Amino acid sequence: MPSIPAKIGKYPVIKLIAKGGMGAVYKAKHPTLQREVIIKKLTLVGNRSFAERFKREARFMMDFRNENIVQVYDHFKEGTFYYIVMEYVDGITLEALIERERYLPKLIASMIFFEVCRALKHAHDHNILHRDIKPANILISKEGVVKLVDFGVSTSLEDNEDDGLTQAGMTIGTPSYLAPEQIENAKNKDLRSDIYSMGVLLYEMTTGKKPYPGGFSPDLVNRIKKGKYTPARKVNPEINWKFNRLIQKAMHFKLQKRFQNIDQIILKLTPHLKKNITYTEIKGLIQNYVDHSEQAISDPKEKPGYQKILALTGTLFILLLTASSVLYFSGAYKEYYYQYFLDHKIGVFSVNISMPVSYKKPNEVFIRPTLFVEQAGRLERCQPPDFNFKLKKIDLGIKRQNFESDRIYLPIGNYSLILYAENNQFRENFYLNSINSSDSNKHGSGQRIEFSSKMTIKAQPLKFNFKIYDIQTGTDLSKQTQVSILFKNKWIKWPEYQSKARKTRIFVSGKRYRFRFQLKKYFTEKYFATIRPEQIEFNLTVKMTPKPGSLFIKTKEPDISLLINQSENYTTGGKERHLIEIPKITEKYLELNLFPGSIDLSVKENGMILTAKPTEKKVELHSMEKIYLQISKDQDQNQMSIELIQQKEP
Repeated sequence: MPSIPAKIGKYPVIKLIAKGGMGAVYKAKHPTLQREVIIKKLTLVGNRSFAERFKREARFMMDFRNENIVQVYDHFKEGTFYYIVMEYVDGITLEALIERERYLPKLIASMIFFEVCRALKHAHDHNILHRDIKPANILISKEGVVKLVDFGVSTSLEDNEDDGLTQAGMTIGTPSYLAPEQIENAKNKDLRSDIYSMGVLLYEMTTGKKPYPGGFSPDLVNRIKKGKYTPARKVNPEINWKFNRLIQKAMHFKLQKRFQNIDQIILKLTPHLKKNITYTEIKGLIQNYVDHSEQAISDPKEKPGYQKILALTGTLFILLLTASSVLYFSGAYKEYYYQYFLDHKIGVFSVNISMPVSYKKPNEVFIRPTLFVEQAGRLERCQPPDFNFKLKKIDLGIKRQNFESDRIYLPIGNYSLILYAENNQFRENFYLNSINSSDSNKHGSGQRIEFSSKMTIKAQPLKFNFKIYDIQTGTDLSKQTQVSILFKNKWIKWPEYQSKARKTRIFVSGKRYRFRFQLKKYFTEKYFATIRPEQIEFNLTVKMTPKPGSLFIKTKEPDISLLINQSENYTTGGKERHLIEIPKITEKYLELNLFPGSIDLSVKENGMILTAKPTEKKVELHSMEKIYLQISKDQDQNQMSIELIQQKEP
């Protein structure tokens, strides 16, 4: 084990963090400020060019005063060795974070990238070209501050002297992140080379992969020079086309077609961030995201940041996030976390109950919700979230009061809510859409479930109220739906049961009832309800799910892809909804099961959207209906047509 000096210069050494062939990194303490620092040591003796490079790195970084660049405090020589004293960042490298998460959500990637852009802008404003932008050279502190490090191969545009690194045949930087012009000639000094590396950085953050993986080889060089790589959106379909375009422009292989300065990237990036978001909010969101694992980023394992400076192996963290283990955060950042990082997996809803004004104080009114989630076709009781009902409005004129819950964040899926409010019981089943869906944002704050109770009475006969709707369109289906109740182990139609109830007084509270709802072309729904003795009214809202229709599509044209409602993905019809990428269209019929309704169809060829002149561009699909379509191309007009072949009614 290598010996550790007690002091380096005036700095007491705490520990050796990493050691490599060219240098070592120590954690030390400032003697008077009692602040932890990092000391970087150059152990390569007798190499004048490396010593000058080391000195130049210190000079550049000591001139910087930017929160997003690691601060250098000192540079000195002791004996035959050179040292740089810099700011200690207690955190994790971006490289280790990507390894841990596989890839980053678009919004957290935007925020981290935005902070790196701020750092690079400061360097570029000082005419400094970094030349080694990569995840290993970006640190994220425990406070959520993003720091750019390692200006070891940087150069100044104002310095015309040879830096000793740009000899013929030499390459500066890391191959996967090198711009084509740097590979062609290492003496090239152009700030747009850093912009290219930033594009590669953003690609890797959002996909978890490098656009040009592998070692330095003639094939890699050829692909970089020609800009041949898999677009980020093909690797991760969650990346939208605007964001994909930003990445492509940043890492364009032609200098003149790239962003010309870092300000242009910042301008393009701003719409991808929350409107009017503050720097404090960005730090808080990044901090919450990085800290969502309870593993501490400290002690010797804490050092992937400085180990990566010397190209040593970092720590690998793995986090498994499932629908049943939703992460909760305290404070103001909880809602930010869901809305930014899990907006495609998490939904939000609130519950509103209108009831008569009573002699009770608002905090004495009995309201108790019970929530069930559908899993594998069965309803299972959820761990109760904190609904925290509060009095929102009181109208003494009509003697009504409204209570509203907090916003509840849960994984998307089918739920059933039972709400007890004084002498009333309400029940509603609903599908919780993701936060980023249009259905979730109709009220500005997610889905809203509303109940209204009538004046309570003391009589014990039980009253039932049914409201039956189409789950997709909201159409009232109460008159068409056949309602049955289980009586003596037999299903009896509701009107017949009502007649029996009036004669025999079996229609009272304090019993258990089971209902069935049937309608042609809809899935059958069943419910059971236990009515407590003091409850005199049962209100049930039923959402009927239509049986899906089927589109059968084929084409003889190569490289054809289909868009449904202007999207490359579609939502399957039926009881369970899934967002699925539309498969490739071939000569064999492709079957797509969809919710009934109006469907817009359009066509892409080789990634370009073409004008379609179909017999039916807007297809009206009915429940259980089968529609057969064929896509063909008019060679003279260079237009696509979507032809209706056959339509089968159920």
